[in-house]
Amino acid sequence: MDGGGHTMAAGCSFEIARLSEVESALEAHAHEILTPDDFIAAYQADLEIRPGDLTLSVMESISMLEPYGESNPEPFLIARSLDLAQINPTKNPAHVQVTLRGEDATTVSAVGFSMGERFAQTRVGNKIDVLFQPKLDDFRGRRVKWQLKDFSEV
Repeated sequence: MDGGGHTMAAGCSFEIARLSEVESALEAHAHEILTPDDFIAAYQADLEIRPGDLTLSVMESISMLEPYGESNPEPFLIARSLDLAQINPTKNPAHVQVTLRGEDATTVSAVGFSMGERFAQTRVGNKIDVLFQPKLDDFRGRRVKWQLKDFSEV
């Protein structure tokens, strides 16, 4: 068996005849060191905002922070007590498009990848807090779109 790569990569090579043995060893090691908490995503919000705060101009300024990577992570923002104005399913039922409305009546479009089941358990009109990453969307015109990472009902 050989290994190599840089500090953020893992690589190895082994004889294909030993695949089952390597798989068993990796699974046994994972069971020894991982706990259920290791599978829960943990995010830290960088800033709390209101929907009207994220204008195209602000987004262009935020994009100057790119490129994102390990030493320069993409910002996570939080917005609180938003009205869930619309829930729109996508072609893939695992994902959902939602419209959120702030206290100042500003609306924003957001996408929740792998959040279809969670949004199916909430209702339009409910208030939610959302953790998200802001994105510039150029599809059918330039606008700000939120990529949801988590949400909770208020």
